[in-house]
Amino acid sequence: MNNFSILEYPIAAPGQCMLCGASDNREWWLDLDRSEEFYGAQYICSSCVGSIVDVCGFASPAKVTIMQTELDAARDISYELRIENDGLKDIKRGLSKLGVTFLGDSGNPTVDDDSLLVLEVDGTAESDLPGGKAGLGNGEGTSDESGDDSDVGVLHTDGPDSKSPAV
Repeated sequence: MNNFSILEYPIAAPGQCMLCGASDNREWWLDLDRSEEFYGAQYICSSCVGSIVDVCGFASPAKVTIMQTELDAARDISYELRIENDGLKDIKRGLSKLGVTFLGDSGNPTVDDDSLLVLEVDGTAESDLPGGKAGLGNGEGTSDESGDDSDVGVLHTDGPDSKSPAV
C-alpha cells in the first residue's frame, strides 16, 4: 500500500528528486514512502510531478483553476447572450404583431447584404415605403430639429442676459 505524502522539502538522504536530481528550489516534494538500498529515500519534485501529469493527460491544479475561470466567463457570456436574444425575440414578436415581416421568417433565417432586412409592413413592400429600402425618410409627424445653436459654448450664470464663455 502506498502512503504518498507532500513535503515542503526532502527530510531524508539523499534529499533530492530521483528523476532530475534537484535538491532545492521546488514548490513541494512528493515522498513516495520508499527507500532503496544504496540510494535512500525516494522523492519526486513538484516540477517532475507536473511533467508526469502532463504526459498522462491530466491537468494540474493551476490549469484546472484557469479552465474553471474560463468556463465561468463563458457561462456569463452565454447567459448575457440568452437574455439579449430573448429581448430581441420579444421585439420581433411585437413588430410582427404590427404587421412587419422579416427576411428569414420561414424558420430558417437567412441574411442578405444588410443585417436583418424588413420585407414588408402591413402588406406594403419595403421598396414602396417612404424612403425606400432600408430608408426611414422624414416621415409625417417628425419634428424639425434644426435650431439656433449660437449659444453653444456659453455658460449662463445670472439669467439669460449674463453670458460668459464655457470653460
